[in-house]
Amino acid sequence: MNIDPVLLIGGTGALGSKIAEWLRARHSNLPITIAARDQARAREFAETLGNADATAIDLHRPDLGLDGRRFSIVIPAFKDHAHVSYRFAQDRGIPYIALSEAAFEIAPLVAMYAHRPQSALALVGHTHGGLPAMTAVALSRRFASVDSIALGAVFDPADPLPPGAERDMARIMKAGPPPLALVNGLWRWLPPEAMQPIRRAVGEEVPAEAAGLTDTLGLWGPTGAQSVRVDMGSAPTAPGTDGAPGHEVLIEISGRSQDGSVVTRRWKLTDPDGNVAFGAKGLVLVAERLLGLDGKPAAAAGLYFVEALLDADGVQTQLPKLRLMLAEVV
Repeated sequence: MNIDPVLLIGGTGALGSKIAEWLRARHSNLPITIAARDQARAREFAETLGNADATAIDLHRPDLGLDGRRFSIVIPAFKDHAHVSYRFAQDRGIPYIALSEAAFEIAPLVAMYAHRPQSALALVGHTHGGLPAMTAVALSRRFASVDSIALGAVFDPADPLPPGAERDMARIMKAGPPPLALVNGLWRWLPPEAMQPIRRAVGEEVPAEAAGLTDTLGLWGPTGAQSVRVDMGSAPTAPGTDGAPGHEVLIEISGRSQDGSVVTRRWKLTDPDGNVAFGAKGLVLVAERLLGLDGKPAAAAGLYFVEALLDADGVQTQLPKLRLMLAEVV
């Protein structure tokens, strides 16, 4: 399969480098262009990666200063406030992954797509590239009906958000409205008194704050849940790769079981490689689907949340290959 290079902007950063490494691990012949400010570092990383090159870009120019080069997809591993990189993708009719937009920030991108809907736009401002949300969709199918879904990401103090994501969250908390959540069928901006802990197991709770990420918007439609929220907290997690902290997301679903009884079930999705790798793996699945690297035809032009782009059950078969572990907890 001949394919133009993936343009990975911010490809030497914490998240960008993990995206590149997982793309390479799963697709040895996929060409990747690493765009970064530090060109020496980018060239060194590209050489280590193999079948990759490095380039500088200019986010003040419509063509990014890339002189007509061809690419298959644009993945910015950072927040492009002016959306220049998306316009670049639109001009070339190639897919784009937007991964840093909170629920209240997607309007400019949606408007840009509405005026020029000729290529695919994936809105993946979800926690961890949408992997917890896709797992929640698959788990919800075990219920006859779903009342509520809560995602709770637990960050080990020794494995915090990377600097770029930390800046994104600080911006969202400072500039945006309170977190958006679905509460009993109505969309609400959650006040401070609506905060709730993440329940890891019976008698074990982690203090948390709600996050207005796009998981809430994406999970509502396919599950029919009346309440959807995302929370983030900090607590020690089980050791992961080489003794470094792992990362975990709790998925709590309440509803009616197949026998009609009202139940609440809870699962833990764990990544021994930490929170950055967790997110990168989800974004790699999104890129594979958009480009048709998963053995299916490339995704058609469209506006997608990850829940509409990926097959939830198919994602579950990928979890072991991505070094992710899912277990039910009580």
